[in-house]
This record gives sequence, structure tokens and C-alpha cells, in this order.
Amino acid sequence: MTADVKLETSQELKDCFKWRCCSGININTMPMLNQEFNHYRGLFPLKVFVTGPPVSGKTYFANKLSDEYGIPHITVEDMIDMGKNLKNEYGDNIRAKIEELKDAEQENYEKTRKKKDPDFDRETCNPRLPDEMIEDLVKT
Repeated sequence: MTADVKLETSQELKDCFKWRCCSGININTMPMLNQEFNHYRGLFPLKVFVTGPPVSGKTYFANKLSDEYGIPHITVEDMIDMGKNLKNEYGDNIRAKIEELKDAEQENYEKTRKKKDPDFDRETCNPRLPDEMIEDLVKT
């Protein structure tokens, strides 16, 4: 035996409540419900650190988390750019270290360069900062 029951909201309930999801919870209403739930419960944004070896999907999964939960996605490159733009001694140190690393890269390139190779382009050269400087940027 089965019963097919269809329930409807009474007119009294419809009149006294401001329904935000009249059609139910769906993909369009979920972000609003998530935001309200977090606000009223006093839940604050989550900080997640995603790490792993190269080409392991860190960026892919970080983007998924960012989209699903509204967590800002900040990359190491973003932090380095922020550090380079600082107008203080710390920013000067970062810019000086990058120039020093570019000089070393150019020197290595010139040593192994063949006649058919193009000239070294400092603008496209993106040297890797030492881990200590990256750790300082993360702490800042």
C-alpha cells in the first residue's frame, strides 16, 4: 500500500513568514543559506593550507574549496607580489633578492648559451625565492 501525499503551506504561514526559499533549497539559494547560517551561528571563515608536490592538484582543489565555501584563494605568487609592492625595508629586501637571483640566472644562462639561443629576458625570468623568505611572507 502506498500513499501519495502532497503537503502545501497554509495561507496563514505564507502571510506571517518571509519565505526566502519558496521553491526549496537549490543551487541558487545554497550560498545565501550558507552565509546566513555562518552569520547567525558566529562562524567565521576557515583558513585552509593546501600543500603537496608539484602537479599534484593543489591549485585545482584550492579553487574547488574556494568556490564551494567562499574561502579566498591566495597563492604564493600573490604573496610575493604583495611583498614586492611593500614600500618599506622588507619590500626593499624582497626586490633586492629577486634582482640578485635574476643576475645569477642570467649568469648561468650566458655560460650555457648557444649562438642560436635568444637573449636572456629579465622580464620573463621568475626566480624562486628562498624558503625562509616565503615563510616570512606567510607569517606577515
